Amino acid sequence: MATQTSPPHTQHRWIDRFIDIADWPASRKTLLMTVVLLPVQTVGSVGAAAAFHLYPLWGLEAPLIDTALNDGFLVLWLAGTVIALLAAWLPARAGRDAPWTVYLFVIPFTTGLCGLTYLFGTMSSPFIAVYPVAMFLLALYFEGRVGLFAFGFVTALYLVIGTLEIRGVIPHAPILRIDTLAAQNQPAWFAIHLFIVSLALAFCTLLGLAIVFARRVQQARLQRAHAELQRAERLLARGNRLIRRYVPAQVADKLLSDRFEDMERTRRVKLALFFSDVEGFTALADRLEPEELTRLLNEYLTEMTAIAAAHHGIIDQLVGDGIMIFFGAPDATDDRDHALRAIHMAQAMQARMTTLQQRWRDQGIEQPFRIRIGINSGYASVGNFGSPGRMVYSAIGHQVNLTARIQAACPAGGILISHATWALVKDRVDCTPRGEISVKGVQHPLRVYAVATASDG
Repeated sequence: MATQTSPPHTQHRWIDRFIDIADWPASRKTLLMTVVLLPVQTVGSVGAAAAFHLYPLWGLEAPLIDTALNDGFLVLWLAGTVIALLAAWLPARAGRDAPWTVYLFVIPFTTGLCGLTYLFGTMSSPFIAVYPVAMFLLALYFEGRVGLFAFGFVTALYLVIGTLEIRGVIPHAPILRIDTLAAQNQPAWFAIHLFIVSLALAFCTLLGLAIVFARRVQQARLQRAHAELQRAERLLARGNRLIRRYVPAQVADKLLSDRFEDMERTRRVKLALFFSDVEGFTALADRLEPEELTRLLNEYLTEMTAIAAAHHGIIDQLVGDGIMIFFGAPDATDDRDHALRAIHMAQAMQARMTTLQQRWRDQGIEQPFRIRIGINSGYASVGNFGSPGRMVYSAIGHQVNLTARIQAACPAGGILISHATWALVKDRVDCTPRGEISVKGVQHPLRVYAVATASDG
């Protein structure tokens, strides 16, 4: 028959509970240990005391130990228990950590164990095996100093009780009344057992301390690893932000993922291509101070790149006042969507330029920037171009050059698109035919269309 075991989640829940308890404040852990262990010892001590008083009723000869002495010890033990309970309960109730309460728990706890062991023979009772376990648990459950204190206190207590037994001040194993144990009440027997017990206590205490120390070292390592991980995450986030300042966001995401190999190959794909340029930028540069020109250009490029990012366009180039953007790589949807996003982006840019122009006029700029935009749809080679030490993700080809020529033919403040793009969006975008234009390097004329903008209304 297969044995039934606790479900893994149940085992994990108990382990998590133990870890949580181990991380409690000292006063709260002391209260738990006091509530659980001291009542058990109290019952044992009271039972042992009752046995002394019941000896005559059972027709047995009274033990050698003075019942008054035993009763006095029991009163002291109960008083210590109450003090330990109160000392642990008050700080725990107030939510404070009070490490000193641990020692008030250890003293009555170990004293009670020694008292119970003495009744059956301090150095000959099997109860002596409880002490190494107790020392180990104290060192493991609390901390190293508590384990060392308990070890020293118990060893000293054993030494005192054993010496008193040898000198005949107190009887050996009084609750048993076995005369054959008299041989064990000799100095040699006591010395041997004290050495063995102390060695066992020391071993268990040191083992507990070693586990505590190992746990602290592990926690320190985990904290250092966590700090290094946080530092690496901050550096990665900072590097990601820096990368996005120099390469398109989509390319940066590919660089930081395991899909970058797909971008290392040059591909022929159909793109929606966008070019914009500032009308009369050279003449405007002659009229403005370099600082003023730099401010206007940075403001203009900041606004335009933000709009491009909102429409998920790949910013290929920022050359002076010119901007090249494309849609369809490295991530693609469909040709119609690429063209629509390019046109909607262009309309948003021209609308934003109207606001910027009014702002610049209010700042004293007589002739603010005006831009012209050209959009085309066609195949281009897309991939990484450059040298092994310096690469750029870009699109090149005849259709790219064609888009730049369409932009150059566009009037300032307008948006001009090719027939290929118009065929994709004619039922979604308000366009006006602008006839045909001659383009350098192309033998046949190109049919173009003007896209309606906010200023046209």
